[in-house]
Amino acid sequence: MWEKKMNQQKNSVSEKGHGYFRKRNKALVSMITLFGALMLSSVAMADEVNTNPTSEIPSTAQPVATNSSTPTTTSEEVATTEVASSSSESTPTVTATQSVSAAPATNYNTPKITNDVTFDKATYKSGEDVRISINNPEVVSSDVTVSHLDQVIYEKKNVEGGELTIPSTVFSPNAGFIVDVLGKKADGSQAFHKAAGLAVEDDWTIYPRYGVVAGSKDNHNSITNDQVEGYKNSIDQLANMHINNYFFYDVYNTPANPFPANVERFTQDWATFLIPNSETDPDKRKSYLPVIDTEAVKELVAHVHTTGAKAMLYNMIYAVSLEEGVPNEVKSAIVRNLQDHFNFGKKGDVTATDIQQFLDPGDPNWQKFIIEVMTKAMKEGNFDGWQGDTMGSNWVEKVSEPGKGFYLSEHYPELATAATEALKKEGYDFMINDISTGDADRLGKTNVSAPYAEVWGDSIDYDSTYQALTRLTERMRDLYKGKSPIIAAYTHRGKNASALSKDNELLTDAIIAASGGYHMTTAALNTSQDAKGFGGIQAEWYLNQNLPVNADFANAEFNYQEFIVAYQELLRGRDTLAHDTRRIVDNTNVLVNGNFIGSNLDNADGVQPGTVYTITKETKTGDRIAHLINLVGITENKWNSSVNTTEKLTNIQAFVPLGKITKDQAEHASIYWATPDAVEGKYNINLRETSANVYYDGGAAQWMAAIDVPSLDVWDMLYVKLNEAAHVLYQDENGVELERSSDLVGHTGEKINYSTKETIANYLKKGYELVENGFDADGQPNFDRDATNTNEDGIQEFIVRLAPKIVEFSEAQPIQAGQVVPGDSEGRVYPTPLAPDGQTTADLNHLSETVTRTVTYVTEDQDGANRQPAGIADQTDNLHFTRKGSINLVTGETSLEDWTAQDGTSFIALENPVKKGYVVVAEESTDAVSSDLTKAGEHTGIHADVADITDTVIYRPVGAYRISYATGKEPAHAQKEITYLNDATNPTAIASPTAILPYAEGLEPRDANGQVLNFVDPLNETKGYLLPIPKSPTADTAISYAISKGSVRVRFLTEGGDTDLQEAQDLATEADFGTKYTSEAPTEITKDGRIYHLVGLRADSADPNGTVTKGMKTVIYDYKLATGTVIARFVIQDTSTELQPELAVATNVDNGTHYVASAPDEISYDGRIYERIGAAEQTGNVEVGTTILIFAYKVKEIPTPQPSQETENEETVSPLPSVTKANTTDAHEEKGSPLLSNKEEEKPLGTTSQTAELPEAVPNTPQEGTHLPVTGEETSHLSLLGLGILAGLTSLVAFKKKHD
Repeated sequence: MWEKKMNQQKNSVSEKGHGYFRKRNKALVSMITLFGALMLSSVAMADEVNTNPTSEIPSTAQPVATNSSTPTTTSEEVATTEVASSSSESTPTVTATQSVSAAPATNYNTPKITNDVTFDKATYKSGEDVRISINNPEVVSSDVTVSHLDQVIYEKKNVEGGELTIPSTVFSPNAGFIVDVLGKKADGSQAFHKAAGLAVEDDWTIYPRYGVVAGSKDNHNSITNDQVEGYKNSIDQLANMHINNYFFYDVYNTPANPFPANVERFTQDWATFLIPNSETDPDKRKSYLPVIDTEAVKELVAHVHTTGAKAMLYNMIYAVSLEEGVPNEVKSAIVRNLQDHFNFGKKGDVTATDIQQFLDPGDPNWQKFIIEVMTKAMKEGNFDGWQGDTMGSNWVEKVSEPGKGFYLSEHYPELATAATEALKKEGYDFMINDISTGDADRLGKTNVSAPYAEVWGDSIDYDSTYQALTRLTERMRDLYKGKSPIIAAYTHRGKNASALSKDNELLTDAIIAASGGYHMTTAALNTSQDAKGFGGIQAEWYLNQNLPVNADFANAEFNYQEFIVAYQELLRGRDTLAHDTRRIVDNTNVLVNGNFIGSNLDNADGVQPGTVYTITKETKTGDRIAHLINLVGITENKWNSSVNTTEKLTNIQAFVPLGKITKDQAEHASIYWATPDAVEGKYNINLRETSANVYYDGGAAQWMAAIDVPSLDVWDMLYVKLNEAAHVLYQDENGVELERSSDLVGHTGEKINYSTKETIANYLKKGYELVENGFDADGQPNFDRDATNTNEDGIQEFIVRLAPKIVEFSEAQPIQAGQVVPGDSEGRVYPTPLAPDGQTTADLNHLSETVTRTVTYVTEDQDGANRQPAGIADQTDNLHFTRKGSINLVTGETSLEDWTAQDGTSFIALENPVKKGYVVVAEESTDAVSSDLTKAGEHTGIHADVADITDTVIYRPVGAYRISYATGKEPAHAQKEITYLNDATNPTAIASPTAILPYAEGLEPRDANGQVLNFVDPLNETKGYLLPIPKSPTADTAISYAISKGSVRVRFLTEGGDTDLQEAQDLATEADFGTKYTSEAPTEITKDGRIYHLVGLRADSADPNGTVTKGMKTVIYDYKLATGTVIARFVIQDTSTELQPELAVATNVDNGTHYVASAPDEISYDGRIYERIGAAEQTGNVEVGTTILIFAYKVKEIPTPQPSQETENEETVSPLPSVTKANTTDAHEEKGSPLLSNKEEEKPLGTTSQTAELPEAVPNTPQEGTHLPVTGEETSHLSLLGLGILAGLTSLVAFKKKHD
């Protein structure tokens, strides 16, 4: 329990959680003994894990493993009326002197309860097929109908066997449905009739239906492995009531370690309040404590998942056990009381009970710690979320932050926000107990998975009245952003009742559901006291619900759960405005036996016993839903009453306001009545039409429906659907109406039950086609009073536009009047065609045309005569043209299209073939011709009206080389004709000639221009001649062999050179081949004063005597310069006595070569000195032969001294003069000629006798730096050096002597 101190201006609010009596449990042991399990307080928090994980329950407390129960089959169609047995008849009675023992009389397991109709899941997601089992053995076949509100969406008759699958495509998501099953016996009679609810939802939080799994009172509040099958059977029963999430209550170990890993079993040591004070034996005390087998819990969670539901693990949000202590990492969250609190201690104390210590839920360290703890526990147990609990609040402060007071509940949203965000990332849900909705204004902003609140009856002002349930539910829906809340309203808490008050429980269910929430009622407790396998939540400690659920109550509750699922959209769906907390103020009134007894929340004081409490809602589409809650017969306006029983009403009329709607809507309204209660002993949750009087209330300025209600037991629901009118217009393409449907009536948002299929099909057979189906082309449209296609009368108009079908006709598919159009799926028939203007019906059949091109090949003579086929196959090609037409299948009107080329509008050019011996010279065509004669037949722009085309390719023979010869010169086997060769790649051209004209000696081939043909090898004319390129492929080329002409010329050249020594002689000029010639050459030629001697014929010279050949013959005679020798002699004047040997000044040197000869001034000879007479040098040019130069000397006169005897005996020696010559012998030999010779002759100088032989000249060795004459130079210098002068010479006379 928590208690929150409000401001003085506010009422004091006291709120209790599951741990309400945690502090006071010791003091209440005597009360527990007195009242038994009825008054057991909320479970205390667990303290620690059993140190022996495999410990067993002591033998004194072990359940006896006996279960004699057998499965039972019930029909939920018939409402049982059995009186609930007292607790003493179903469970061991707890007396004032009897302690609460954990040892049951038997080990009970809930038997398998077999219902007539069961589903394989409690809830289905989109895309999941629904599998139904028919379990009544009398049933042979069944009729199955699936409805969504008043619309049948699936129907199947005479389904044999006990299994049926409804495809997922039938259902829309997040909606409720009714599955109506009529089981039939073999004789066709009814075995049973069941209308069951069905939920299809992708998110359980949209329509939460919360059930409980808790320890069994038959097994001292434990969940052990041997109970698993019994719990599964209980869960299966809750699954048949479509529970989509389970609150696993008190299956935890301690708050800081709620579901430990690697532990098979733990004992809940903290549940000491179950141990009588009088029990002091430790072992016996232990036997009173519950144990939890972790594998059993895991198996149950897994079983829940097989039903499509979720499983939540329960734990406190802000507590640790005292034995655990506060972990170091969260000591920042420790708080102490700032005021006394009956449960949390005195002012100044650390906030705690005698079992647990409470921490600041807003502390970040604590949030991180507890979220991690719960994440680990949920992963271990495979849970889907954390059901967080609160125990109450107090004015506290953090020990670490003194002076900053706050209420613990103020920090709930901070933890809720942190937990929601963190757990959603891991795929987990989080809910928190918003006790009596006291913190909804803050917690509603945290985005918890679903709102959850315990309601404790008298603890809040007006909290125990029936209308307060509507306030609380709508408050939560408002503050939790429209989410449907789960309300845990403990209807029998603290009541000393001997049995459950069925009507009071159902009233609570009905009011919460009608207000948009869900009353958490059912529980899987595996207890023997519950007749139908499930328990009912009566008080806050879920393990011990003391009052049994008998068959009557079970059947009623079962049917209420079916009803809540079937109509969940009308009750709390997002299509109602209730989630916006906007309830319409126009309330429904109820007339019973002439008295108005309706009451509503807007007049809360009027909601009293003896009235019919009404809740009126409006959907977004304007429909009205009126809930009639029967308070007639009850004794107190308290939902937690244990004595309230309703009085069944009949002769009822409900006045439901319909609002400001149109008369048409009012008159077409559909009015239904439904109830979850048994009517005439039978349950049937289907909507049933009922009679009503719809009228306009002028005073209220709105339409009203006075609805006849057959009966009212606890809860009736009236559903007024405001229907709309619509019709379908069939028009042609111009908007002219062809026909229209009758008025269609239905509900806004509902599919219009009309099909255009048949009408459209009729028009299609008449030749129309569908242009636009503005009605059901994309499926059935909905009635919509706000639609844009509503006319001024408020009627929706849908246009179906049709137009005459225009189909093509062609040669392949011509018009066949009266016959079905081929391929027309609608069976349309060709009408009698009408030809277009200016055309006839015959034109409608002229739908193809062909244009042919033919290429032919002919030959002609070279003059164009004698045309004949060329022996080449004609080439034929076609261009095809088609045209289509169209016909109006309604009127028969036709049209023709232009011609269309099927294979183009051009004939491609064809390559003209090469014909051997012929070339293409021309083309002819009936159309245009191309200038390119290599191809033929190319034509463009062809159209269907063009005449056939013939192209003629003309060939003529190729020409030839015509060869003639000079008269009398034609050789044997002479070739006179060579035909041109075809160009293999060009039919208009010839190839370059490859033949060679042969060489004919004395003849040369010439072209028509007289030009001699080119040689094959210019260096070897015998290889023949190249044929010339013809000027025209078809014109002959004349070639004539003419006698060859030749010339003979004689040239006189310097040997080895090209210098003419005299003018050349032409012995023959252009003379005929073979003409004889002779040549002569002089032996000596003088040119430019120099003499040349004949050497002979040059090596490459033509023969000096012979015959003329083709071309030029040149006879060449070689000449060379004649040579001469120059000799210098030194003689005594007038004698031939030579004073020294002669010197060769030039030897065999070309004539005309300049020379210089020098003589010494003195010569010593024979003891005397001779001195030169005359010049020291003689110069000139070498002449042919030998030239002798004479230098004359005389004795030099010297005074004679008186010699001594020694002197007289001495002999005087003078050096000889020398003449330097260089290679004169070589030069002479080089210049020598075998044809000419010179003979040296000596001539006397004066009277001087020259008969004496001259001494040979002894040349001196040249001195360094002396210039020596070189053979072949223009001049030679001879220096004669004399070291002694011949004494006694008086004169020297120079002369020269030439030998001829």
